[in-house]
Order: sequence, then C-alpha cells, then structure tokens
Amino acid sequence: MKITFSGLTREVERENGTIDDKECHALFYNKAIYRFIYEITDKAKVNLLLSDFKAMTFDNCDYEETDGGENNSIRFFNSEQEIEPAEEAAVKFLGDGIQERISLDYNYDWLHSIALENDENQIFLETANFHDFMSAEKGQEILEQLSKIH
Repeated sequence: MKITFSGLTREVERENGTIDDKECHALFYNKAIYRFIYEITDKAKVNLLLSDFKAMTFDNCDYEETDGGENNSIRFFNSEQEIEPAEEAAVKFLGDGIQERISLDYNYDWLHSIALENDENQIFLETANFHDFMSAEKGQEILEQLSKIH
C-alpha cells in the first residue's frame, strides 16, 4: 500500500561560484510542489504516517518534486558576509552549475491532496489539513484501509 501527500514546500538550494574571481555561493529560495510518499508495510509505518501527517512534518518518507519550482529569491555570500546589492551580484555571479538542496521545509498548514493506492483500489482526496481529512468521507475510507494493516 502506498499513501502520497502532495503539497507546497519551501526549498533552499546552494550553488558555489565566484564573483570578481573571489569564491562565494548563492542560496536559491524556491517554492515547489512535492509529493511525500509512504510505503505502508506494517503498523509501525501507519503510526509514522499518521504522526507525520498530524504534525505536518513529513519526515519519515520518500519525496519527489512534481513540477518546476518557482524561484522566489537569491542571496549571495562570500566567506564573511552577505554580498549586496543582490541584483549586482547576480550579474557578476559565475556559478559551477551544481545546485545542492540544503533544506526542504513543509511548514504550511494545508495540502493539495492525499492518495491511497493498493492492489484493491485507489482513493483520492483533495484536502487542506489533518482535521479536514479526519472529517471527510474519503478520509475515513483511507483510515479504514490503514486499520487493516498489521
């Protein structure tokens, strides 16, 4: 059985490079839609899923970006401090082309959807949060499926 949550995240990526031949790095602050995927094999995984969902943390799962992120801002730093103005630094920045994710935060209090898939059926629910999930008919169907896991 697989449960997939989809929601908006904030991600920060780092790219090393130079400005005027001096080492520096850029931090890209993006918003992106991510899928948080739980493979449910036993009761312990069900408990992790429900705990993560209730806290809206999604720490104990696999994840994937579903569509291109929206770059909200870029900041530039040398070894000592932030480089300002950022607009001027952006023109001069020569990056190495390798962006490494340094954080992925999901601290919004709403989701786009939840989907349950197993051999028998699929249940899809557009929902906002744990409370809405618990009160929705399809949310109860998903909980019923999860209660069958031992």
